[in-house]
Amino acid sequence: MFDLDIFKKSLKSVFDKLTKSQAESLSIEIAANFTAGMSAAEKHKSFKSEEPEEDGLTNKEKAEIAALAALYLGYISKFNDTAQDQILTKAKDILDAGGSKQDV
Repeated sequence: MFDLDIFKKSLKSVFDKLTKSQAESLSIEIAANFTAGMSAAEKHKSFKSEEPEEDGLTNKEKAEIAALAALYLGYISKFNDTAQDQILTKAKDILDAGGSKQDV
């Protein structure tokens, strides 16, 4: 017997881990690209920056990176939620049509 509630909890757990991993990767990429862009801008004197902290970023830069990460993570999270809903809907449709655990 296929337990849809257990499947739903497992699916949520997988998507939660996926979203966390995506968030970590996204933050790293945004920070790296932001820092590279800032370095290039400083060389061309097109951008004035305050003194960086120990990690090489100013507080303003950290805030901008955090805002970008939050924005993009929101998009990723919405996509993941939609994908999860679509998978659950398809699983319910298969079961409602008399499908088996293997069919799901």
